[in-house]
Amino acid sequence: MIFCNQRYRELYGFRNDEAMAGMPFRDLVRTGFQRYPGELAGRTVEQAVEERMRLHRHQFGVREIELRLNRRWVQANDSLMPDGSLVCLRTDITR
Repeated sequence: MIFCNQRYRELYGFRNDEAMAGMPFRDLVRTGFQRYPGELAGRTVEQAVEERMRLHRHQFGVREIELRLNRRWVQANDSLMPDGSLVCLRTDITR
């Protein structure tokens, strides 16, 4: 992760020390599943992390995500850059 702000942390329920610049995305995903086991849907933490990482590498464009932990809806816009990096923007679209 190169950048995240306080609003991102609030949306996803992370403390400042759990989501910060320089943190590998995989570690952030793992922390989320460990803190919110209700999101595992019968999978182990590692199975859930692997599935999320697969989506992270192959699911581009705009989609909506339900954040069940705080009953919010987020518009996710993920764009693959020419150098292979990924730019991910999140916008709270809850009405």
